[in-house]
Amino acid sequence: MMKEEVKALTLTVVFEASSVNRDESIGGNIQSIKKLRRYDGVYSFFSRAFLRHKIFNALVKKHGWKEAPVTVTSQGAVIQFDVSTASIIDSEELDFFGYMSTISDTVVRKAPVGITKAVSLEKWEGDMAFYANHDLVRRVREKGDQGNPNPFSKEEHLSFYKYSILLDLTKLGKDEVIVNRGRDGKIFGIDMGEIKEGTLYENAEGRIWAEKIANESFKIKVEISEDEKKRRLEKFLDVVINGYSLHSSTEDWSTVPIFATAGLLKLPLVLFDPHVKMNDGEIDVELLKKAAGNSHLIKAWVYPGMFKIGAIEGFESVSTTSELKDGLMEELE
Repeated sequence: MMKEEVKALTLTVVFEASSVNRDESIGGNIQSIKKLRRYDGVYSFFSRAFLRHKIFNALVKKHGWKEAPVTVTSQGAVIQFDVSTASIIDSEELDFFGYMSTISDTVVRKAPVGITKAVSLEKWEGDMAFYANHDLVRRVREKGDQGNPNPFSKEEHLSFYKYSILLDLTKLGKDEVIVNRGRDGKIFGIDMGEIKEGTLYENAEGRIWAEKIANESFKIKVEISEDEKKRRLEKFLDVVINGYSLHSSTEDWSTVPIFATAGLLKLPLVLFDPHVKMNDGEIDVELLKKAAGNSHLIKAWVYPGMFKIGAIEGFESVSTTSELKDGLMEELE
């Protein structure tokens, strides 16, 4: 395989969890779950923002990634990432998840990482449970004070969930913005008034340089070193392939895969997601096989997990999630 052919990496994961990504309350004391209605029923889901938050938290806890600096705009009190002081060299978060800033010039970087919702593979049938704080009431009453339970109800859904990640490798480790040297302020820690053609900043992890476009306009380019890009990619894949915590309101589940499939692509797109469905409690292998015929696919892997799946034409089978991560990294060498 030619490394130059590989433009993207996609991953689709199936995990088991209870829906803990809550929506607005219904009525007074009923906590709802996030739901989508389809032609055949109602399905629960975890939002993209919820998953993005949990992925990054796991990267911070396990691999020491640092939170990107933030600031508040003077115009409308909007919270944004502060790219006046940081670049993708300083911040893995800015590198993988993108940013928009209107502090001086408006600059936008589309996130190399795309995440779908995690949608249940089993329909929600209206399950609900009743709860109350009986233990706290007992403690109050043992003190001789008056206290009554505060009852509430929760919509509940225990299900298999499916979500996908797309990583655009052509954007990872690269940034490019156009700025005007006459503006006040900084960009990536560099004073606007001091911008000139050539290298502006360089260290072992990356380089920032400027190219003059016209008059006072410059194109500022940032690029991460190949070693640093590989290190970051390996850490990211470690978390999303092996799973991370889904914690909310003291209830803890995870995205540890019970099934996963991954592929390297000639074009960035979510390939496997519509081909991963369940049929009578098992993964629909015949449907998954159809994804292997897509002309954008260079190489594909499958991790059967808890399902009894034999060899699938067009997919390399692995027995552990670590093997899946290592296989992807080896092909990207």
